[in-house]
Amino acid sequence: MPGPARRAPFSDLLRQHVVALGENSHFIDEFAALRERLLRYLVERCGFTLLAFEYGFGEALPLDAWARGEGSEDSLAGHLAGTIPIGVEAPLRRIRRHNRTAAAPVRFAGGCAGTSTVTSGLGAL
Repeated sequence: MPGPARRAPFSDLLRQHVVALGENSHFIDEFAALRERLLRYLVERCGFTLLAFEYGFGEALPLDAWARGEGSEDSLAGHLAGTIPIGVEAPLRRIRRHNRTAAAPVRFAGGCAGTSTVTSGLGAL
């Protein structure tokens, strides 16, 4: 059947510059699977080059470097130690694999003040 019903999934995203994906609850496996599939589509089909997460800005800097190839595969665990496991490991691993051969690497950014910023200010209270 021709027409809109036959379009590729997410085809409307091809014209977008920013796609925001929210979630009403963390730690839901199905949501993580959908997010990973959507990330793959946006990077491979739409040319997106930034993944921003609900993650501390400062804490995301070493993760961005890792995703662009710095450090060993195993060093990701050290970067994530002591953080809340919000499902960032699988997308980072996908980005790192993609970046090995990508003309335009995908970057990782945190969009929150972060835990280090919040906890460092608690001593003044």
